[in-house]
Amino acid sequence: MEIVEDEPVILLSNPETFSLVQEVDDNSNKKHRRPQNVSTIIFETVEYFKRTGVRDGQGHLKTVLEALKEYPLTRAERLQLVNLWPKSLVDIYLIVEECEERFDEAKVEELLQVFRVGDEDIVVE
Repeated sequence: MEIVEDEPVILLSNPETFSLVQEVDDNSNKKHRRPQNVSTIIFETVEYFKRTGVRDGQGHLKTVLEALKEYPLTRAERLQLVNLWPKSLVDIYLIVEECEERFDEAKVEELLQVFRVGDEDIVVE
């Protein structure tokens, strides 16, 4: 096993991961048989994302990421916000470190409005 230190680390959001897993699942079903443990992992991952509700990776994700550029958030905070999709001010205060010191109440409420886009489009089956 080789350790590669110079490779950049790319963090994927839940919608991106869901899309990637579905693509792998669709492609490998057509081409060849895969080991049972891989099938189980793919199945459970897809079911988890369906159960927890994943936003449309192509539509709302781009809109939300563009809107988040207006806020001084770290990459990790943006990723957590996209993955957890806050539904209340409390959610934002829990995700964003030192939120009460960095943002006033109006700015936090404005940030919450970013995530009100597309609430009706949650993928749950």
